Amino acid sequence: MTTFFNHFQNVYFLVILGMLLVGFALRNIPAIDVANDINKEWSSALRSIALVVILVHAGLGLDAQVNFHFISGIKQLASPFPPPPPPFNS
Repeated sequence: MTTFFNHFQNVYFLVILGMLLVGFALRNIPAIDVANDINKEWSSALRSIALVVILVHAGLGLDAQVNFHFISGIKQLASPFPPPPPPFNS
């Protein structure tokens, strides 16, 4: 059963990689003339919405109990100030 889920995760990764490559090709290859008529403001709004959906999906996949054990490290990473240096012992 574990092998089936491992293969499914690999397929999911390949699907995401394929979407990224197709999106890159549609945007950057001059011979492909797709979506040039889309308003820049609409394009920006849709990209922002897509980014929010991706980040929310990633956030929902986190395990809250595991994060609870690492809360001090998470607070230090989220802090704008670095943690104080350890005391000097001679």
